[in-house]
Amino acid sequence: MSHIINQERDQIYLFTGNEPLYTTVIIYEDTVIGFNLLMSGKALGTFDSLQEVVEEVNRIFNNKDEIYAISGYSNGEFATW
Repeated sequence: MSHIINQERDQIYLFTGNEPLYTTVIIYEDTVIGFNLLMSGKALGTFDSLQEVVEEVNRIFNNKDEIYAISGYSNGEFATW
């Protein structure tokens, strides 16, 4: 059992290993622009590729510490397209 801190560093969730982790695709104007990682409906973070999501899930399940922080923390600066 551990806790997960979301990518924005403003929420912390209990993780027992039994919660479903899944992704949703972010589409803008018919273009895939990212992938959300969710746990039981709670947003953990957004990633540029499905491969990044798979790697993050692998790190979550291999984590041995009491707290795991989702990678890709934003310092508040936003990308512009």
